[in-house]
Amino acid sequence: MGDSTYGGQSIPDLSLFNCNLISRTTLAARLYEAPPPKKPGRPGRPCRRGQKLPAPKEMLSKGGRQIKLSVYGRTQAARVAEVEARLHAVPERPVKIVAVEALSGGRGGNRSIPRLSRQRQKMC
Repeated sequence: MGDSTYGGQSIPDLSLFNCNLISRTTLAARLYEAPPPKKPGRPGRPCRRGQKLPAPKEMLSKGGRQIKLSVYGRTQAARVAEVEARLHAVPERPVKIVAVEALSGGRGGNRSIPRLSRQRQKMC
């Protein structure tokens, strides 16, 4: 199953457990580890979420591995960071988060805008 826009709170909850969903998420997504198992003899309900994990934007800023991608016949450098986590909205469902940042070309923020020569800048 695929989703061309962002996978919101309701999308992972609706999908069946025997299906995979490929979708985008925000760079500020709240991610958590799996909850620890409930200790026997302790009162109260078990934890729904484990320790908080860094958001995809923080994962990319802390590093990740650099790869080369072939996109439409051009080779681009990119940084990739991945983690298995739980989303805040659906903590019982494990998801694999893969954060990708273009380092050259593509949609990599200011890095994707080529610098213009001084002559070209004066003409614009």
